[in-house]
Amino acid sequence: MEEIEKETGDWEKLSGEVLAYHALGRREESENVLKTLIAHTKMTPLSNRRSLRLSRRSRKAFAWLDRSYRQRDPGTPELKTDPLMKTLRQDPRFAKLLKRMHLSD
Repeated sequence: MEEIEKETGDWEKLSGEVLAYHALGRREESENVLKTLIAHTKMTPLSNRRSLRLSRRSRKAFAWLDRSYRQRDPGTPELKTDPLMKTLRQDPRFAKLLKRMHLSD
């Protein structure tokens, strides 16, 4: 958290707080900061907001992934390698999405 406090950009600071609070088990604080981030950074690419939400194992994870795909979010192809997607890769829906995107092996 000390390092995150040094960030000068809103996106960088808030996104760091979302991840840090979640990692610390402070889920309510993580969710509140995420809501603030989304409200204040409407122009932030959906892929960035999606990554933060999904990294926290949101129950709506695949709805966000599908939305990113349908909106042709430029960050969507990075799903295959994005470290924040690690928790979702074991889910069969993830493999189906990659196949639909022509990113499967």
